[in-house]
Amino acid sequence: MYQQVLRRFAHFNAIQLSEPAPLSELLMLALKEENLDPECHENNDLIEKIAEMNTELLKQKMEMLEEYFCINIDKHGNLSRLPVVLDQYTPDIDRLPEFVLCLGNDVDWEDEKNCFQSVSAALGNFYAMHPPMLPNPSGDGLQFYKKRKPLSNLEDEEKPLMT
Repeated sequence: MYQQVLRRFAHFNAIQLSEPAPLSELLMLALKEENLDPECHENNDLIEKIAEMNTELLKQKMEMLEEYFCINIDKHGNLSRLPVVLDQYTPDIDRLPEFVLCLGNDVDWEDEKNCFQSVSAALGNFYAMHPPMLPNPSGDGLQFYKKRKPLSNLEDEEKPLMT
């Protein structure tokens, strides 16, 4: 997907979101999802501050994101349009909060080449096929579907390595 982003650089078609998505809410969702201890309320102020800072940063970069990547953010901090990286494919919108957080946290905005590469990588990751997120029957929230590793032969583990 990364190569597709580079190939379409500054020449994207667009996907219009049915409702503009507030960046601050998307960032809060992503940050709370990353938080390992949901019982800890001390981090709420920190999470809100990080979401606010990232929202302001992305609002400052909205013209560049629109011009080169067709990512439309309005002056109120709402995301309304995304680029089409692969024709006839819509990315998993459940991963939108993670994508927006990646734009805020992982992009090197100071260096032009690194900036374009990291935004392209974030878009490539957003568009990539991911294992589905399934509800966890134990009630612990969402879990990713994981393939089980085949059991190794016990005999192989007991044999010493030849040197």
